[in-house]
Amino acid sequence: MDTFSDSFDYILQLTKTLSSQSWNNRQETLKIERLLKRLAKQTYIPYEQFIIEPSEETKETYNQLSKQSEEEYLIKENYKLIYLIEQQEYLDAKLWTLISQINELIVSIRNFIIEQKSARPKAEFEFIEKNLIKRIQHLNESEEKLRSSKETSIPIVEMLLKELVITCSEIDWKTVPQGTKSFQRLLHRIKKVEETHNVTLIPPI
Repeated sequence: MDTFSDSFDYILQLTKTLSSQSWNNRQETLKIERLLKRLAKQTYIPYEQFIIEPSEETKETYNQLSKQSEEEYLIKENYKLIYLIEQQEYLDAKLWTLISQINELIVSIRNFIIEQKSARPKAEFEFIEKNLIKRIQHLNESEEKLRSSKETSIPIVEMLLKELVITCSEIDWKTVPQGTKSFQRLLHRIKKVEETHNVTLIPPI
């Protein structure tokens, strides 16, 4: 009984969908008819002439006129190639900017950790070392793989940004002393990456 009911519901839904599509197609047909009638009125040409199917000779002439010449084809392909080259150059520039910024950020984070090592309690530093430094190493490995790879793609950029977000999320920024020079340098570079790539690495402090 349930199977019969499901089948009936499916057929009913299918009928409604087909009816809706048929109505939409009819509306489009009526719209075209109104436009042709308006054009016929403006050009003083009988409407019947607009709806006559063109002859084979007319179709052949149209196909010949619309066919691209070899020169037009080459020009079109060259434009496609230029677009692809410009797109690749843009991605390359964005990617290497990101790599450079991440490299600077990694150095700043490391310097900051070294500076804070002596000032922080042993247990707190061990937590940072366990969670943050491993993330930095992973990020560094990803950067090295990217440098040695010849393939440039948006997924690689997104992966690298994701690693950077994870790295920065390991720090409890509210407990970080903000008066040191190393922290100010780190904060400046983080803000630069955030503005360039539209990401959030640290919450408002």
